[in-house]
Amino acid sequence: MNVTCTIITADYLHFALALNESLLKFHSTLLYVLIVDEDIAESDIKKEFLNIHFLYLRDIKHITIADKIIRKYQENNKDALRWSLKSVLIGHLLTLHEKVLFLDCDLYFYNDYQFLFDELEHNKVIITPHWRNLSPYTPYNSFELLFTSGLFNAGFIGCNQSALDVMNWWATCCEYKCEINIQKGHYVDQTYLNLMPIYFENVKILRHKGCNVSEWNYEECKRTQMPDGIVLINEKYPIIFIHFIKYLIQDIKSGKDGLLTKHLDSWTDSLEKYKYLSQPYRINKAEIKTEIKTEIKTEIKRKQISFLQKIKQIIRIRTRIKRFLKG
Repeated sequence: MNVTCTIITADYLHFALALNESLLKFHSTLLYVLIVDEDIAESDIKKEFLNIHFLYLRDIKHITIADKIIRKYQENNKDALRWSLKSVLIGHLLTLHEKVLFLDCDLYFYNDYQFLFDELEHNKVIITPHWRNLSPYTPYNSFELLFTSGLFNAGFIGCNQSALDVMNWWATCCEYKCEINIQKGHYVDQTYLNLMPIYFENVKILRHKGCNVSEWNYEECKRTQMPDGIVLINEKYPIIFIHFIKYLIQDIKSGKDGLLTKHLDSWTDSLEKYKYLSQPYRINKAEIKTEIKTEIKTEIKRKQISFLQKIKQIIRIRTRIKRFLKG
């Protein structure tokens, strides 16, 4: 069976539901959603979406590498936790299903994606290039980013059951380091993908430029509106899915990438439809942030008072010494 999956914190639940809505327009696929911070009220969601299955850290913690990743990143780095667990989640699902597509929760599909699963008939992994600018003489430092943030985007990856060795390797790499360190060539989970087509057989680089359309491929994947109003990439590729990172949203709203305005509207309409379901978790997160800020301010104030008290004590001692010397 073919399935899809994503990883979120509970406050991004509406993103996962919007992604799911776009998937269901074309196929009745299962979507597994791994939530890495807190349990959610599933009953209302499952009434509407029978295809969604929720997982939590406790469901994968029995996996040795998952336990290591959770221990390392859970408390201090939720982003690294989510990124590092992609490979673990994929590997876990491959023990149950034949093919798995991992999708970042800010993806949205606009055309049939069955061919992605078809590619996994003869390839054990499929990955998408960033398609950043090929010329070094381009603005925005896009060419340089090819060498610092990875050739491929880790917001999408497809695997079949033959890819378990690749996923185990990727998980081990992420447990080793999931950080941004340009000097050492690390860009979270993403730069490890550079090595996959070299060290592993049957890793296919998808050359369909309508996959993973985003801000980073604005120049190489030109948006063109055809006479019938359809927007194609390079006058050839239909848009399969868009990756709505904040910079792309800014470019669309500013008019720079205006041909994707209707696509953005479809995605934001879907987000708004499900926003109420993630509202309780967004409130919880805001309250926690407020509590942390309050605790930090209190601690700073306490230390400032303590420091002032020490200064006053020193001044009193110096005053007593001066009086004694004057006798």
